[in-house]
Amino acid sequence: MSKPPERKPAGRPVTDERGNQTWKADSKIDTALVRALGEDLSLESSANPAPSCDPYDRISAGPSAEDAAKRRTLDDMRRLSKKIKNTKYWKPDKE
Repeated sequence: MSKPPERKPAGRPVTDERGNQTWKADSKIDTALVRALGEDLSLESSANPAPSCDPYDRISAGPSAEDAAKRRTLDDMRRLSKKIKNTKYWKPDKE
């Protein structure tokens, strides 16, 4: 069996005429305390948004100039393949 709640909730859910659920508090709320807690809050977005952890949410700018310079051409790949086939123990060239 489940235990009864230790405290009575400070309000109850209420449905308005549009069907929206809201919470109606049974006690009066001190507005000065709420305003003091919300002084630094704002609806405006910050100048530096937090970076996203979603890897799919990033926009790729394409390969950079360095990456394009490092890319191998088809002729380079053919020469490398031929070199690998001709040597018994292939080691990459030190550049």
